[in-house]
Amino acid sequence: MAVARPLRKLLEEAFCPICLEYFNDPVSMDNGHNFCRVCITEYYEKLEIEEEGVFCSQCRSKLKKEKSQANRQLARMVENIQQLGIKPEDLKKQTICREHEDKLKLFYEDDGEVICLLCDKTQEHGSHTLVPIEDAAQEYKVTTTLSF
Repeated sequence: MAVARPLRKLLEEAFCPICLEYFNDPVSMDNGHNFCRVCITEYYEKLEIEEEGVFCSQCRSKLKKEKSQANRQLARMVENIQQLGIKPEDLKKQTICREHEDKLKLFYEDDGEVICLLCDKTQEHGSHTLVPIEDAAQEYKVTTTLSF
């Protein structure tokens, strides 16, 4: 179980921040962020009309399309992950509390942490603001969508 969190973080690094799928023909921009070639091209073309230029969806720095380059190492990493049979939807599945082996159902807004119902009964979490995990996910999804 100790491997689950680092593995999840590794897998999340293999996702394009625009399409939220595994990178497909990844490119690195001059600011160090990576995107699928098609995603960043469409993103760039869509926003290029603006006078201010195009800004990175990750850090808001100005992007220079001509300074992008293929990221072959990232492409190989994603290929290896896919060969393991790990699908993007596997990351979206409900996870289990390590301590109680119960489904994570609640989100503590104060700490940005998900917990199970049994964790909620402990003194440590007694005074925190709780919301069902589905509600929190919807709120974060709307916030993330608006930030692009």
